Amino acid sequence: MPGRDTVPPSPSPFWRYGGTAVRRIGGSADRGNGAALRAVADAFGVPRRTVSQVTGATSRGKVIAIDPAPVGAAGTLATLRGDA
Repeated sequence: MPGRDTVPPSPSPFWRYGGTAVRRIGGSADRGNGAALRAVADAFGVPRRTVSQVTGATSRGKVIAIDPAPVGAAGTLATLRGDA
């Protein structure tokens, strides 16, 4: 498992850290919120308006929800985490 600040070489901008999909977003935690939401929307191929932040407004870690969940979301997440 890569270290917390290690970005492994990969065609995907996401990587697995523990059981989560991780993506590095530049800037401070609060400025990265919009970028994080856009990155998730792009990765899942959904409109940005369907992606919302559940927790983590001022922290590095974010919990993000997509509502409604897109068809194939579980498979996309598995691919992003490197499970597939």
